[in-house]
Amino acid sequence: LAKHLTKSAADNPAARYEVARHYEGAKRFREARAQALAAAKYAASLGALKERAAALDLAKRVKEEYDGEIAAQLCSCHLDLKAFAQLYELCAEAENQTSLIPSVARDFAYFRIAGDNESGRASLSRTRESLESLLVNQADSFPHQQDAQTLLMRTGVRSGDHLLARRIARDLRKNDPRRNLGELPAHALQASAYVAAKFYSPRRALPLLEAALGKAQAENHWGLEQLCRAGIGAVLRQLGRYRDSIAQLRY
Repeated sequence: LAKHLTKSAADNPAARYEVARHYEGAKRFREARAQALAAAKYAASLGALKERAAALDLAKRVKEEYDGEIAAQLCSCHLDLKAFAQLYELCAEAENQTSLIPSVARDFAYFRIAGDNESGRASLSRTRESLESLLVNQADSFPHQQDAQTLLMRTGVRSGDHLLARRIARDLRKNDPRRNLGELPAHALQASAYVAAKFYSPRRALPLLEAALGKAQAENHWGLEQLCRAGIGAVLRQLGRYRDSIAQLRY
């Protein structure tokens, strides 16, 4: 059945997850993993978080040895979905691995910090201390480093440390290598908009947030996209555009 469905999956990527499940049932784990990863990639392109998480979970499940990078991608989905029980389970599993590469280990450290923050398990001061410890050596980058910096910037504002927030926003703008190509990536634009909205003018922040939203969508970064939409909603409310604000927040 899986072999038959593979032909239709070539024309319909949405069918790859079902193909992967049938391959798993047939104990053909290599083919199951390949189809599951293809399904996860397709789901990511649509912003389908639950479907991506299901496909990554299957890809992780059918591989005998531990795959830290796939586990980290799955953990990122659970963070965006606020599925904290699954997130903590993956973090605990990662902490018991002796062969985890440093960049992936730091990703899992970020997921635990962000999970504690989002679930209310950690205070602002603890979140800040944990993030500053994680980011103390920015030369050793990790995939979700900019997400960690963004959370630290927001924590700085919420805790009243505006100098910290501005410093992190400046780092996000200046230290991204894409800046040398004449463009600002989504995180840098969002950081600039955040500072503009908090300390200057909402009118100045709006075009930056809209540009950040477009780039977050292009990068399939669902968490940052939602953060941008929340920011746009808040700025539009400040500008008196209440219906437009509600439309953004409904996303």
